[in-house]
Amino acid sequence: MIFLHFVVVLTLSVYEYALYITLYFNFNYNSIFMYILRESVRKEIKSELRSLFDRVIKKFSEKDFWDPERYKLERPFHSSLITVDFWISPKFERSFTTSLGQTVYERVAKCIASQFADKAENKKRIERHISTGELNTIQTILNELDLSTEETKEKGLERKPNWKKEIEEVLQSKTDEQVRTVVIMDLYFRRNEKEYFFEIKSSKPNKDQSKVSKEKMLKLQAMYNGKVNTYFAFPDNPYLKRELYALNIIR
Repeated sequence: MIFLHFVVVLTLSVYEYALYITLYFNFNYNSIFMYILRESVRKEIKSELRSLFDRVIKKFSEKDFWDPERYKLERPFHSSLITVDFWISPKFERSFTTSLGQTVYERVAKCIASQFADKAENKKRIERHISTGELNTIQTILNELDLSTEETKEKGLERKPNWKKEIEEVLQSKTDEQVRTVVIMDLYFRRNEKEYFFEIKSSKPNKDQSKVSKEKMLKLQAMYNGKVNTYFAFPDNPYLKRELYALNIIR
C-alpha cells in the first residue's frame, strides 16, 4: 500500500493525488455485505475495483486527458463564466462512471453470484430457435414503445410498458417457421436447477441500450417458452422509487 501511494505521488499532481485518496479510501470494503462473502470472493471484488481505480487514475494522469488551454478554446463561453479548473471534475466523473458501466458492474455481480450459485458466467451465449411470428411481435412491441407520441396518447393508442402482457403477446404469436437466434447476456447463473439471466447497465442507460436489452430479454422468453428468469439490473436507482423511473421502455 505504501509503495502504491508513493508511485501515485510521483505521477500525479497534488490536486489529482487528493482526488485519488478520496476515491480510494472512501470506498468501504468493510461494509456488512462484504462480511457475508467468502474471503476468496472478497479478494476478487477488491481486485476488480483496484484495477478500475488504477485504470482511471492512469488515464487521468495522461497529459491529453485534461488540457485547460484547449478547453478554453473549445468552450470559451463556459470557461469565461466559471474558472476552467472547475470543469475537470465533471470530465473525471464521466470517465469514472463510464469505466464502471463497461465491465465492472457485471464482473462484481459474477463474483458475488459465484458464491451462492452452482454456476455463474459473464457474457453468456444462448443459441436456440425462435419462430418468425415471435420475432415479428418482439419488434412490433419495441417499435410501439419507442414511437409513442402525444397524438397516440390523445387517441388512447399509446403502448405502455407491461412486461407480463408483452411476454404473453410474444408467446401467442408463435408460428411454425423457426429461426436460429443468438442472445448474449451480461450475467448468467444457475441455482437449484433454475436459470437466471441479467442485462446489467448503468442506472441511466440511453434509449437505444434499453431497447437492445429489452429485445434480448423478450427473445429469451420466446426461447424458453416463458419459463425463464430474466432481469434488467442497475447498481442504483437515481429516482429512488421504481414507479418514478423515467425510461418507460424498460419499466
